[in-house]
Amino acid sequence: MSYRSFEQLSPSAGSHPSPTANHPGQRKKNVTQGPLFAASQVLRRHRYLLPLGAISASLALGISAYARGERLLKIPYQIPFASRSSVLKDPELKRIFYCGNAQHMYNSLAIMASPFTSSKPMLTSSLLLSGIMIFCGTQYYRTFKREPENVRPLLLVGGFCILTGWLTFLL
Repeated sequence: MSYRSFEQLSPSAGSHPSPTANHPGQRKKNVTQGPLFAASQVLRRHRYLLPLGAISASLALGISAYARGERLLKIPYQIPFASRSSVLKDPELKRIFYCGNAQHMYNSLAIMASPFTSSKPMLTSSLLLSGIMIFCGTQYYRTFKREPENVRPLLLVGGFCILTGWLTFLL
């Protein structure tokens, strides 16, 4: 099967110039060059990373709004069956929460930028996403359950994932 051009299919071939024909003095525009075409090609290959980062950033904002709305960070809390030294103070809860929430937002934005700035966006986004789930999830757990000491090893693993994810931008 051969392919025919638009001029060959039209009944009055040759009577009107086609819209893509070059006129004297006009330069033909190449639509396969330029930054917008390159960005569209990147988005076509990694089309799920932008929505994934946006959903993750929305979750970070939602968790922050939930904590403020429920006033979870303003009420001192006594851990049941614990000594008096294990009572968490408000500033410590706020610091833990806002550290995790800020990291969640920064890494969500980095996931959205990874198709454009990283040579290996799959590796970068998967490391950042696992770091969000492990590190930020652990920080949220520490804040909402008020158990700061028993999940520290997970913080190291999540922090390592985040650090490695940011370093993959250099590859």
